[in-house]
Amino acid sequence: MTNIFRHIHKSNRESVGHANLNFPDRVRKSTQIIERVANLDDSHLLNSPATHILDLGCGGGILAHVLATKFPTARVFAADLVDQRLENVKYASTFLTSKPDGKIDFPDAQFDVIICHMVLEHINPKFQGGILQECLRLLKVEGLALISFPNRWALLESHYMLPFLSWVPRRFADIYLHFFNPEMKSYDCFPISKKTFVSISKSLQSKTLKFDIREVSHLAILQELNVKNLQMVFGKKLNFLPFIPSRSYLIRRVKE
Repeated sequence: MTNIFRHIHKSNRESVGHANLNFPDRVRKSTQIIERVANLDDSHLLNSPATHILDLGCGGGILAHVLATKFPTARVFAADLVDQRLENVKYASTFLTSKPDGKIDFPDAQFDVIICHMVLEHINPKFQGGILQECLRLLKVEGLALISFPNRWALLESHYMLPFLSWVPRRFADIYLHFFNPEMKSYDCFPISKKTFVSISKSLQSKTLKFDIREVSHLAILQELNVKNLQMVFGKKLNFLPFIPSRSYLIRRVKE
């Protein structure tokens, strides 16, 4: 779920929130995300009593609300820098205010499931590794985290729907975006590539912090396109297409 973390880029540009507060639309999309996680959850953590779930970078908090409604025995938390939840909705989850670097005041290894959906691209690159590290710090051993983000090399940038916007250097991206969206003075997203994400993840592995990671993008693509026959034709090879719209990774923390 798109978040509202705001960080200052080194050129003093400030990112703008992209939280989608269309409640019916977000409920529908949140349900799809939950179904995706449930399909990947071979340990059935979502259905376990007293499961702790965190939506890190929750934006409007609707994903966490749907999770708390669907799994009433779970304790569900939604965390972001600023609370942008709708005032006329009684949320079933608990909101936590995060710090500017994404950290939240919670002890280590407290959550069975963490979802960080379409968050990293709104974080200044120097903090992106910190967000992943916070996910891992908060994750219980054998817990799982689903990390999803737009692919930098997608042909169409997902926030402004401009071809190749995330490909070009930041200076030219600002000009390109401003030309088609005069109200925008600068490009406020930082999409990352598979190579960058894998590199950040590997740098976090240590003797005291071990985890398994695998890409599950093909599942996301098939569900978003809603074309079942694609799986029969392409299968997991979709993972290797460089221009896919988004990438998703499942991280499971393992014993030291």
